[in-house]
Amino acid sequence: MNRLSRKNFIYTGLLLFSMFFGAGNLIFPPFSGNQAGTSVFGAMLGISITAVLFPVLGVAAVAKTDGLDNLAGRVHKIFALSFSVLIYLSIGPMIAIPRAATVPFEMAFLPYLPQDFSPKLALLIFSFIFFALTYWLSATPNKLVDRMGKILSPLLILFILVIFVVIAVGPKNIAPPTGNYSNSAFLQGFIDGYQTMDVAAALVFGLVVTVIMKSYQLTDRNVIVKSTILIGILAGIILGIIYFMIGYVGAAGSGFSQSSENGAQILSRMVIGSFGNFGIVIVGITFLLACLTTCVGLVTSCSEYFSSLIPKISYKAFALIITIFSFAIANQGLSKILSFSVPILIFLYPICFVLIGLAFLDPLFKGNRRVYQITVGATAVLSFLDAFQTNLEIDIMKKLPLGDFGLSWVLPVAFVFILGCVVVLLKNKA
Repeated sequence: MNRLSRKNFIYTGLLLFSMFFGAGNLIFPPFSGNQAGTSVFGAMLGISITAVLFPVLGVAAVAKTDGLDNLAGRVHKIFALSFSVLIYLSIGPMIAIPRAATVPFEMAFLPYLPQDFSPKLALLIFSFIFFALTYWLSATPNKLVDRMGKILSPLLILFILVIFVVIAVGPKNIAPPTGNYSNSAFLQGFIDGYQTMDVAAALVFGLVVTVIMKSYQLTDRNVIVKSTILIGILAGIILGIIYFMIGYVGAAGSGFSQSSENGAQILSRMVIGSFGNFGIVIVGITFLLACLTTCVGLVTSCSEYFSSLIPKISYKAFALIITIFSFAIANQGLSKILSFSVPILIFLYPICFVLIGLAFLDPLFKGNRRVYQITVGATAVLSFLDAFQTNLEIDIMKKLPLGDFGLSWVLPVAFVFILGCVVVLLKNKA
């Protein structure tokens, strides 16, 4: 069979959407919408660039190059192995999976525990059930479309749609934009979308989609690549629509006097205000579905990668190992996870952006390895300094253009890339 059916296309797109849409995707848009107020659509447009367009391009880049290993291998084979392993560990059992498990607990369950109930015991019980479900769903990747694409993803979208409709038709108080949103809601939204870290996830989720394509008995590589890219676009469209919905939910309460520290509190307050005490259940289920589907996608991706790297250990064995390890890390608590995860992700994320960009700009410099090496090398140095500047007592990164937004690497890397292209062009003409 060399054609993807419309039904499988839709269900796989829903599956990919649910894998992308985790806790961070529920938290950032409501907060951005709340701060942007009347400029909510500009902020959501900015978020759509970095949290929708670039992840879709990431899926496409992995499909075009036949995997993250091949894409990173354009720099060097040693870099390809080390970077791929680091990405899979970071976006998987070391950081992203345990973080995704603790977020719904701390945001939707912990505030409502009886005062005499131990939070550590509650986290242990919650995370055990959560990871048992995660392993059950991940153990059979050929059933992901049936279980997630057909059931969990539509259920997640339904809950978000109900929340949006009820709040959209109810009483609202939308205030003018505040802070950086009053200067440029679009630019601040762009930065907020950058912080979702979905570009890194795109590099690993592409492998899951490819595996699913093969389970559909697709054999033509061009068909697999095209289908994967189209599925990425569909998932991106759904993501964009959902971002605008929950961003508007945040904006709808921007004029109320209550202050909130994050998007989870804003979303919870708006839902409970519209649904009463039943809103607690709605928020809890929404967070649980979002984080569960993301964790399943991450466990599946990591297990597929490491079982291909070490064939002597089966996919199911890796899925169990990753799940147990993530369970152990999750019980250290969200604060500890965030304390060591943020610098690592800040270091890795710009490299992901640059690799994706180079994959599409490749024809400009005819795939010259030197351009890959100097551009990625410059990115790695700058992102390392940015991530660990406090420990290294270096403040030069914040003084560079866009440093206040965490994008100090952008202009220097762009300069290095252009310089590399010019050198290649001049050598080819000589």
